[in-house]
Amino acid sequence: MTLSGNSRELSLADLIVVATQDPRSHRFTLSGPAGDGLLLIEGGRIVHATYGDLAPLDAAHLLVTEQSVDFEIEADAEIPGHTLDLGAQELLMEAVRRLDEGLLKRPRQVSIEMSTSDTESRKPPRPRAHEAKKSPEAEALRRAMGRVLFADSDAAEVESKSPVPKLVAAVFGIALLVGGSLFAWRAGWFAVEEHRDPVDISDLNGPRDLVPALLSGTAPPAPEDRSVLPTILCRVLLDTRGAVHEVRVFQPRSGLDAFEQAALAAVKQYRFSAAMREGVAVPVWIIWPVDFVRGPRVSETVEPVSASMFRASRDRLPTLLEGEQPETPFPERRQRPKIDCRLLIDDQGNVIEAEVVNPRDELELYERIALDTVKTYRFTVGEREGVAVAAWIPWSVTFQ
Repeated sequence: MTLSGNSRELSLADLIVVATQDPRSHRFTLSGPAGDGLLLIEGGRIVHATYGDLAPLDAAHLLVTEQSVDFEIEADAEIPGHTLDLGAQELLMEAVRRLDEGLLKRPRQVSIEMSTSDTESRKPPRPRAHEAKKSPEAEALRRAMGRVLFADSDAAEVESKSPVPKLVAAVFGIALLVGGSLFAWRAGWFAVEEHRDPVDISDLNGPRDLVPALLSGTAPPAPEDRSVLPTILCRVLLDTRGAVHEVRVFQPRSGLDAFEQAALAAVKQYRFSAAMREGVAVPVWIIWPVDFVRGPRVSETVEPVSASMFRASRDRLPTLLEGEQPETPFPERRQRPKIDCRLLIDDQGNVIEAEVVNPRDELELYERIALDTVKTYRFTVGEREGVAVAAWIPWSVTFQ
């Protein structure tokens, strides 16, 4: 593929920048005021340049500053050898400096007019700095380097001759700005003033407010065997990511120390969605009830049986006594999956094991919530031939 044109239509500096970002080799065949030239690029580096009788480095600097150069660019060209090793930024920066200071070397040309001195015939006129800066090629170079163009000659006169100190200062300033911004962000300086202090969940009642929802966490096992298991209310502080930052028992009760400690340990492992106030994530205090599940009490004399074994007229499959559908973690989605599970109900009606049938990676969050929910359910005791047994039963979980 070959691209041809003139640098007045397509900036040669821009084309060089683009070519150095391409892993292929490129051959620039050029024709300028001083004759034919050549520029070779390989592996993102300028590796060779010729223009008149100039040395390769001087030829490269002059070619990118010429005002009118016909070019032909060939991709995947053969590179016979290397005389240079320059990046596009390095080449253009030095070309701008030499152009600004009038230090660009030009090929020697034979004069067809008599001159008054040998010096005048050998040395080309040195361009004035403000004239060089207004040339189209100087503007193309500055655009390729990302520099701001001069609006007029008066602005050019006050510009420093060398851009290097200003470039170093700009890089240092950007690094300082980025470092300071990162430090301020980590320190929380960018937080909205009105949302720095935790809010109470009762304050989240606006149209753009969202209350946190439980994403992961299971009911803890009962530390003591009691006929009636208590519910422990915990006051929980969630951070802006929904992680539990602090938890304490709300209204402690005597005689329930073991249950309260178990509840605190369990809640510290919970994960919630972030609370939002006016569209901004905020820390929030919530009251969270912690229920307990009984430990495994599978009959020691009767092995768990499958639901398919309940056939006789005296057999009774476990049926749900207590339990509600879980809330969906994504209320904005209309489609809500059904999670098929397999539950092991002991001879007391408790769910002691639960597993997902045919789990899917894309429904991992739904499946985890479904398993956490069914473990809190209570069932009637399964009976086979009039004897209470532990049983495996199929169960489908749908979301509100």
